[in-house]
Amino acid sequence: TWRAANNDWDPAPTSLAVTGLTSLGYGKDDPAISKGVQALLRLQDPDGRWNKSAITGFVTTAYAIRALARLYPVANVVPG
Repeated sequence: TWRAANNDWDPAPTSLAVTGLTSLGYGKDDPAISKGVQALLRLQDPDGRWNKSAITGFVTTAYAIRALARLYPVANVVPG
């Protein structure tokens, strides 16, 4: 996970790091990935978004969702 100099966590670079590592083949059982996922879950706002310093948090939330979706994909559901 990424921390600023003041030990404050930031979900955007953490999400990008998780995405990059999963692109290289690391999985959810890797300690670095697990630490990143736990940090993202801890940093999620009560309303469901991830935001550190932006006005809306849309981009950071998209980064986090993309990182988590690579590790925990939802199965395709075919309407019956």
